Amino acid sequence: MSLKATVLGASIAAMCLTTAPADAGVVSFSSIAGTWSNASPSSSIDVNSGTGSLAQVRWGGTSFANDSGYDFLAAPGTTSVTVPPSPSSIFDLGTFTHVNNPISGDSIDSIRLTVNTNVAIDSISQGNLQFVFNFFHDETPNGANPCQYGGNNYQGVNINGCADRVTTAYNTLSQTFTVGSDIYTIDVLGFKLGSNPAVNEFFTKEDFINDATLQAQVKLRSEVNVPEPATLGLIGLSLIFIGGRGLSRRKP
Repeated sequence: MSLKATVLGASIAAMCLTTAPADAGVVSFSSIAGTWSNASPSSSIDVNSGTGSLAQVRWGGTSFANDSGYDFLAAPGTTSVTVPPSPSSIFDLGTFTHVNNPISGDSIDSIRLTVNTNVAIDSISQGNLQFVFNFFHDETPNGANPCQYGGNNYQGVNINGCADRVTTAYNTLSQTFTVGSDIYTIDVLGFKLGSNPAVNEFFTKEDFINDATLQAQVKLRSEVNVPEPATLGLIGLSLIFIGGRGLSRRKP
């Protein structure tokens, strides 16, 4: 074999080695469950009901049926993604619901959602791990005009009074797992509404129930951004509201 052919063969082999995915693994999540905790201010919470496939929290009034709040309904079954690359493909954690009633008491400013799930890598169990996400709640004054978001009152998303905003972000209390030599975690992507891409915030009309799919990705822990609460309002530049279910009663 000529020297030229030998060099060419070695070069091709080197390219194959450098472009082949290293330490790829299939990461599976099953038995997803959620828990609400660490509300601020904690005195605002009226009801915190359920852990598991459905976790609910309520505030601002006197009864579960009339209060505002959040629901998290965990995605059923098993979800699998492959890493690397990072981030992975997008997958569903569950359904997030914002129940937006007019309130007579105090609202929350923030709360945590802890998602527990069984993690397996290439079918080898890593145990039940916790991934924590912050939710920041902006309870706007219903009578303001113009409203803080979405322009004038009594029109559009503010048709029943000024719409409330919810944003979400990764919490560093989340646990990690290792694939090959790399450390990964679950990073919340945001709220998927209809056919739109997931966003980190959305708005709910007063007297409405707003559902969204809470989506996530597996990502290298070193690549996860943790925005400060003060910067979250700068991330979403458009007003997002899709669907929603009107509530049948209004508080006096």
